Amino acid sequence: MPTFPAIAPSSRSFTPGEYPHAAFTALSGEQSRVRHSDAVVGGSVDLTFTRLTEDERSLIEQHYLGQQGEFLAFSLPPETFSGFDPYEFLEGAGLWRYAEPPEIEDFCGPHHDVRVRLLTATGGAPGASLGPITLSMTSGAAAGASLPGLALTLRMTLLPGAVTTTTSGGEVSVYLPGAELAVTLTMAGGAGSEITLAEMTKLILHFDGTSGSTTFLNDAQTNTLTAEVYGSAQIATDFVKWGTGAGRFSWPPASFGYTGHAVAFDDEVLCPGTGDFTIEAWIYMPSGVGIAETIMQVPSPSAGSTGRLYATYVNSTTYRVGWAKAGGELAQSAGFSVDAWHHIWCVRQNGTIRIAVDGTQSATTGSDTTDYNYGSGQKAIIGNYTIGSTYGFGGRIDDLRYTVGNARALVVPTGPYPNV
Repeated sequence: MPTFPAIAPSSRSFTPGEYPHAAFTALSGEQSRVRHSDAVVGGSVDLTFTRLTEDERSLIEQHYLGQQGEFLAFSLPPETFSGFDPYEFLEGAGLWRYAEPPEIEDFCGPHHDVRVRLLTATGGAPGASLGPITLSMTSGAAAGASLPGLALTLRMTLLPGAVTTTTSGGEVSVYLPGAELAVTLTMAGGAGSEITLAEMTKLILHFDGTSGSTTFLNDAQTNTLTAEVYGSAQIATDFVKWGTGAGRFSWPPASFGYTGHAVAFDDEVLCPGTGDFTIEAWIYMPSGVGIAETIMQVPSPSAGSTGRLYATYVNSTTYRVGWAKAGGELAQSAGFSVDAWHHIWCVRQNGTIRIAVDGTQSATTGSDTTDYNYGSGQKAIIGNYTIGSTYGFGGRIDDLRYTVGNARALVVPTGPYPNV
């Protein structure tokens, strides 16, 4: 709420406002009206500034633009009234808005005449709005924390103005503009708690093991979920980023077959709802595969290819990744090469999907506010988007991390994700 520039006007003219009312004709034929509020509205002041310099004229122009024209209210400095009290002329003269753009007239080279018309917005009269509100806490807390016993203090300062009183039915109401009110709220005592990033980390899959193993361990220490293995999903050791293995969900080799291979985790804690989440993983696409398909699908409200991070074939040497939701695919990345490991990062933050490959974020984003819930019992699926006959991921997946409730920063790790 920037204050109007501290420039004394050459003249000022006040127009009183009035109480909001509705006029009607009584049964007796007399013209009457009903007042709707004790707050006076419609007051105005016309200010004329003569022989302003270029800098003074620019201050008024920039202030008008900064208040978004006639939209935002602001206060006036003492210089505007030069000792006059606007309450002597206008009730409710606390905040002001521009009625129209300032009128500027060039005069004698670098000097200008400026006329400004302002309307009253709120003030300290009956019915006035509260001024600045501040909130202080007696101790700090991390985001998402709950601290029983925490004391919150809410301070409200009324806008400056004259003290007024009204009498109605024997009761006297006193309005004290400029007074500060303080309300302290204290939460019930108890042990504090907070949701840590470790608790938000639901899956860490290193895919370590011997070739052909079907043991998939979740190394997220606070969410020890058990993997469900479908088809011939297994550990492969032919292409590995970190550790001793990577996840295989389709060919190569061709004898492995295309369909029905997946690893799933079935727990409600994996559902992000409408909140933030992060999927991070390394993927390897061998040349000659020709298919890609799903890296991971989050628990979705219905079966099928919604809520999934996928890779797609562009040509024999190029793939790209994207996000699919009900109704279409969005936020696809730039292309990346075959026969190499690539780091994939996908987040939803405040309903917006963002994707990056090898630390470079895609210029395209997409909106996805889907409620990925547990209502239909859908599972989090790795390497496929259904459990059945659909194509598995046609490459290798290593070091996958899934976080619910947090959009992690884009960081390309230099080693395997730590077990937290």
